[in-house]
Amino acid sequence: MSSLVKKLIIIFGILVLFLFIAFIGAAWYLGAFNSVDVTLAERGPYYFVFLEHRGMYQKIAEKIEQVHEYLENRQIELVHPAAQYLDDPKTHMPAELRSRGGWIVSDSVAVDSPYILTTIEKRSTALARIRAHPAIAPFKTYPALDNFLMHAGRDRDTAKTVLEIYYDSGVVEVELPVLPEKQN
Repeated sequence: MSSLVKKLIIIFGILVLFLFIAFIGAAWYLGAFNSVDVTLAERGPYYFVFLEHRGMYQKIAEKIEQVHEYLENRQIELVHPAAQYLDDPKTHMPAELRSRGGWIVSDSVAVDSPYILTTIEKRSTALARIRAHPAIAPFKTYPALDNFLMHAGRDRDTAKTVLEIYYDSGVVEVELPVLPEKQN
């Protein structure tokens, strides 16, 4: 083997090692290795200002940002960005998925169309918390919630919607409404 081929193999190996380390570092930074804490909790009520969204859930950030700009321009006190998911992606085509992107606000406010204010009432939830980027969190939280419900003997309340709340600290909370505990 010539010295040029050996040098190219070494350079290629170093490049592959560098890319692998960069990938692991990015995954660590985004929270891919963080654990999910799941508990039962009573959550709400919340005042939620939102815009309707139809399509892939990954595109909800655009609506959240539009609501943020609208509320800031009106000097309305913002609490946390959030997304409400109305459909199950396991049973709906991506183009059919309905969601709401917006902000939880501190009090009831009047908003102009197409913005909508709703109250998310107090409800029982399985609450999943993780410190991770919002793009990574669903891949960790939803399987953890499914596992938790299975072992806790609880069922999801499909009449109520899932709410994700995004904190400045990097924590994402997923509130999955649950039915009352089964009575034997």
